[in-house]
Amino acid sequence: MAIFNDFEPDKINELLKPAKRVLDEDIASLKRWDEQDLIEIWNRIKSSYNTFMEDYSDTTPADIRQDTKSKFKFSMLKIATCFYVNERDIPGITTMFSEKEMQFTPDIEEFKAFDILSVDEIKGKIARSEGKLYEIAKKYAERGYKSMDKLLDDAQIQKDIMFAINKEYKNILKKIEISVLEYIKTHPMGIVGATTEISEAAVKVRESEEKRSAIVIKANEKIEALERELFGIKNDKTSLENKITQLENDSMRKEMTKDVLNSRIFELEKERDRLLDHYSGFESIWNSRLDAIEEKRNELMNTERELMLARDNYKKNLEEENKRKVEDELKKVEDMRNALSEKESELKNIKESLDNERNEIEEKLNALKKISEGAVERLVMADEAKMHELNYIGRFNEKIYDLPMKIYNPIDKKEHTVNSWNVNEKFTQEKQIVEAFRDKMRYSEIIEHLPLGTRSLYKITEKKYKFFGKEETKIVIEASVLNHWKKYGEFGLDTNPAELSELNSLLMRHIDKAEPGNYFHIIGISSPTGWSKKAKEYINSSEFHKNFVDRHVSVCLIDPETGEIFYNPLDERITQFTYLFKPEFNTEKVEKCKTRIKEKLSIEDFLTINEVTEKEKDFDAGIVKKAFHDLEKEGMGKFKFVEGVGLVFKKEL
Repeated sequence: MAIFNDFEPDKINELLKPAKRVLDEDIASLKRWDEQDLIEIWNRIKSSYNTFMEDYSDTTPADIRQDTKSKFKFSMLKIATCFYVNERDIPGITTMFSEKEMQFTPDIEEFKAFDILSVDEIKGKIARSEGKLYEIAKKYAERGYKSMDKLLDDAQIQKDIMFAINKEYKNILKKIEISVLEYIKTHPMGIVGATTEISEAAVKVRESEEKRSAIVIKANEKIEALERELFGIKNDKTSLENKITQLENDSMRKEMTKDVLNSRIFELEKERDRLLDHYSGFESIWNSRLDAIEEKRNELMNTERELMLARDNYKKNLEEENKRKVEDELKKVEDMRNALSEKESELKNIKESLDNERNEIEEKLNALKKISEGAVERLVMADEAKMHELNYIGRFNEKIYDLPMKIYNPIDKKEHTVNSWNVNEKFTQEKQIVEAFRDKMRYSEIIEHLPLGTRSLYKITEKKYKFFGKEETKIVIEASVLNHWKKYGEFGLDTNPAELSELNSLLMRHIDKAEPGNYFHIIGISSPTGWSKKAKEYINSSEFHKNFVDRHVSVCLIDPETGEIFYNPLDERITQFTYLFKPEFNTEKVEKCKTRIKEKLSIEDFLTINEVTEKEKDFDAGIVKKAFHDLEKEGMGKFKFVEGVGLVFKKEL
């Protein structure tokens, strides 16, 4: 256990004094206080709570911190309840708690009568109701357990309030149960008539309720701690990303020398290393906490098995009330186990997205280094990116209507014949882009000159029961454009290819939708600046096949400038759809352009795009770029960006 050198119990007890004063009073007494006195002690408690959270919370052991927080919150709830039962609405006091939270407090007060009764006195109450044990148990214990169930199953109850009320109930109910056991010991013959009412099944239900209560509190503690750590990491990542973006923008505007750029990159790398250390530490904590949550889920599975066994063994003899209790508890255990499973999956997905974000930071820093080293390989102007987008989506929309079309669905293992499309949808990032640049550009300029990240989707749907019922999606075919629109809006150009982290993020979103919907999603993603080497290598790898060649999603990547299309060779399903996405060039023109370029390179060492288009009017920039890319593949030279000149094809000497 950790040693808290700065833990100050005396100071915490001092801070708790006004809260303890309220906790020692019951609602009936507090209701009679003057309203101003209640508000004054509320303010003292709230001030003490804030001091504890700001100055002492971090150095207080977790169990004492939880207990202290719950005392503060419960005392404030009691004050709020006084105003609530008096039908007074006090902003900042009654608004701090939900109506359900304020309704719980009077219920507890009714049970508080047992605080002033000894075990012997409670035994006496049982003895005076000989043979009617359940009447007493129902009147006191059962109502208490039901209230605990309502509390633990209600998402509107704050964790600290849940902890405090649960503790109050358990103390009172434990005293009642001890009294019942003492009665059984001292009156063995007198209890015979009641033994059928305290069956083993009922005991199992009690034990299960207590386990659920403990598991809820423990699981919430683990999850809350994880989410606090996650919040810190996300803040650090956002801060570093903002600094990288700012430096990238400054370098694009030529606002610094190469030495200054390298110096700032070096500082950002040090910050990156600190963030990676934070990630590594978090990963270790993450794994241990996730194991703890899994352990709690396994405990619930064991409890569920015990309850089912008790239900089956005693089904014939159980009274109707006990049957209902066992079945109810089984349902609650199952619901909680499912909820923990869902939380586990959610946490694992967050972990995957964190890994992706870590790669994203690396990729952004590498892009900065390329700018510093003059190693930029692509330069695409905003108008070019816009044209790529219009051509790509336009060709796709045209080809998709070459019907009839036969499509095999690997999920329902059926071949669908498409004679007409049930659904055609189009999405863009227009709203987001217009919002970002409305102070810099007119709406008409944005629409005309900037790519909008267009997506075009076609769906095959069927009614659930063939001719009636809800319409269900079976197959989606999508053409999507991934571009860095912020760069085009800010600088009018982009030099960065689409990165692996961007691809992963996009694919995870599609898989998360397709799997629950149980449909087959085919997607072709085009990037006007092409794809990074890592992205192309990854989609071609066995690792990609293992992680992303999902039975619900099949993907290919398109480079509209080179005309290349990339997909995993082990994913045979995508091959029947690549023709829908593949860019088309006038082959005859490209070949003629290549011939002219070769002729010019026999005299010149390098050529720019403008030099070719100005002298050869038959060839536009797209044809020239395609010709340069083809010649680079043939080993004729290198096509790259040169500072102060632009895109240049330099012949191999």
